[in-house]
Amino acid sequence: MIIPLVMLGSFGVYAFFNKIKTKKFKKAILTFCSLLFLLEFIYFWHQYSVHAKTFEPVFRNEGNKEAINYVLENKNKYDHIYMTLASDFLVYYLYYSNSFDLLRPEIIKEVESKGGKLYGINFVNNICIDLKFPKNSLVILGAECRDMGFPTKMTIQRSDGTMAFKALEVR
Repeated sequence: MIIPLVMLGSFGVYAFFNKIKTKKFKKAILTFCSLLFLLEFIYFWHQYSVHAKTFEPVFRNEGNKEAINYVLENKNKYDHIYMTLASDFLVYYLYYSNSFDLLRPEIIKEVESKGGKLYGINFVNNICIDLKFPKNSLVILGAECRDMGFPTKMTIQRSDGTMAFKALEVR
């Protein structure tokens, strides 16, 4: 769609310049357009080189990859692993564990609607999982959830220093 628009615009500029008879007016328009493009480039470069460094990611789903990598690395050390569905952990888990065959909307909706178990991971609908956990379990919670008296195995922080997730160990 963009190519026909560029061609149409180019044809319009070409026709406009052919209708102008005086060279002085052509030079003035060309100088004005060149100056406009130069100012636009300077503005872009300023935004890119100065302001782009200060932008932080939105704190949505920050830390999910680290939490999933921690679960994948320590999966064999625990009999049970519990994760919340609230932070899209299911999608992240399927993606980073290379389980692309299950990364389909119908499977994700089914597990998200009622919770479930995939590859030994218990996905629970509640943001702050409030269950009785069996021994030798790993529980991944959001930072806003209480520790429930279990030792914190690991914490994941966002880039602004606030805590995103914590891993609790039930022994």
